[in-house]
Amino acid sequence: MNRFSPKAIEQLGYYVYVYSNPDTRKPFYVGKGQGNRAFEHLKDRAETEKTQAIEQIRALGKEPLIEILAHGLDETTALKVEAAAMDLLGIQNLTNRQRGHESGLFGRIEASELNARYDHGTLDETDFIDNVVLIKINRSYRGDMLPFELYEMTRGYWKMSLEQAKWVNIALAVYDGMVIEAYRVARWLPAGSTAFAMESRQKDGALQAVRVEGAKRLEFVGAVADERTRDRYVGKSVASMFSLGQANPIRYVMGGSKRAFVDKAVGLLSEIAHDKKMVRWCKNYEPSGNEDAGPDIADMNRRLHGMMRHAYDSGMVPSNYRDIFETIGDEDMPGRKAKVFELRKLTDRQIISIVAMQFRHDHFCEGILVEEYVADGLLLHYLSELQRRWTQAPNLTNAS
Repeated sequence: MNRFSPKAIEQLGYYVYVYSNPDTRKPFYVGKGQGNRAFEHLKDRAETEKTQAIEQIRALGKEPLIEILAHGLDETTALKVEAAAMDLLGIQNLTNRQRGHESGLFGRIEASELNARYDHGTLDETDFIDNVVLIKINRSYRGDMLPFELYEMTRGYWKMSLEQAKWVNIALAVYDGMVIEAYRVARWLPAGSTAFAMESRQKDGALQAVRVEGAKRLEFVGAVADERTRDRYVGKSVASMFSLGQANPIRYVMGGSKRAFVDKAVGLLSEIAHDKKMVRWCKNYEPSGNEDAGPDIADMNRRLHGMMRHAYDSGMVPSNYRDIFETIGDEDMPGRKAKVFELRKLTDRQIISIVAMQFRHDHFCEGILVEEYVADGLLLHYLSELQRRWTQAPNLTNAS
């Protein structure tokens, strides 16, 4: 048989078909189409693995077995069925040159990853407490990749500046706008510095070496990040952090300065809280006229102003802080110490929005921050909660 009847074609619609060895019934090609598309390969004379497989069968005086896996489909559904069939059989076991259309989206995928894709949290710059590079691997990702393959694909080779990369200590593999793995970077190196394998393509499962093309490309060496770091980033959407149509697969997020700010500020505020003289001075704080109060007071005044500048420079006062704050539903929270059960319900970004409200109420020179939020321990209360959460993850280190 080498064609369908007109009546059959009317009923078939789009379909997915499979070519198999007639003796072993082992599939060697999967395709989708309509009309007589399933039979066109029998006339193909191109030098491909598929045509070679067909000719080997014909050399035995036989024809390949052609089966319809599913029919009566629309084109979109046929593409999804084709992708699923190819992933189930394994591209390495087929003569298809490439995986099915959007196989990474609709093909074989581990259940928890699929759930995360459709029911994930989202990350914005407020959520990053590490110096991170987001690396999109859309073109080469497969849902059935081994952990080693995913690591190899993520770690290089990328057009990056060593001056920027050397501050990055976490690399996030991003597919379809979602973080699928987090790696702690030990070191950035010029591309080709280490034995490198990118993608599994060979029939025996061996990993092909990839040739480095072009200059100024980097790779990293490292390992899968600790579980707390993975819990913070993996399975979350970062789609909004890439501009629509952005071709560059690299996006830096320098969030480590927030953690540094929190550690330094908690140290300063704790020092004040344990010094009654400093607490009294804070309660009677005047934006000007503190220089005559003695060298220790003058030094504390300088350190507090430095803390204010650092808060803005580190991103602790994000531009959308008010929108985030409104999700709490309690306008009074910046002016009181939230109870433990209330703190535990707040997200990191909500706590940051409370801190941002405190800083914006002062805006450097009004004195409210020192008179109220510092003197009463309110700023320390919220920053200490962030420090408690953030220091459970490894400290930021220079990766160079």
